[in-house]
Amino acid sequence: MTEIPALLQSTVPVVRVTTLQKLRHVIYGMLISNQQVTMLEISRWT
Repeated sequence: MTEIPALLQSTVPVVRVTTLQKLRHVIYGMLISNQQVTMLEISRWT
């Protein structure tokens, strides 16, 4: 799981910090979800 932040760090020069923070929340939510993740649920996380 520590690989995900490392991969996101490589996009820092291209993407805004707030966008990366939102993306981290979405990825974390997808990883800890114990059910099927839908686009509606993802939109509620951001």
